[in-house]
Amino acid sequence: MKLVGALTTYPFLIIFSEIYAPNSTERAAALREEYLSMRSNYFGFPISDDYVFTTELVSKIISEIKVNRAADIDGLMSEYLIKAHPILLVIIV
Repeated sequence: MKLVGALTTYPFLIIFSEIYAPNSTERAAALREEYLSMRSNYFGFPISDDYVFTTELVSKIISEIKVNRAADIDGLMSEYLIKAHPILLVIIV
């Protein structure tokens, strides 16, 4: 998919899902199952308030992103985040 002009043509979800699609659906399913089995036994450290991401924090960071820069290795550009629907902030958080 050519990403030039995709910002106005495709919703962010479609662009993101095409960029981050697995090479092998079988391997992706196996990795997901492995992750879920490992996660069921994980107790980790408690999360303190120092590590909480709020919608306001993510919104502030996105608003400070520089535009007109080259896309990252996966083709994701800062404009996608800046111009995305506001619900994206809630999904990220």
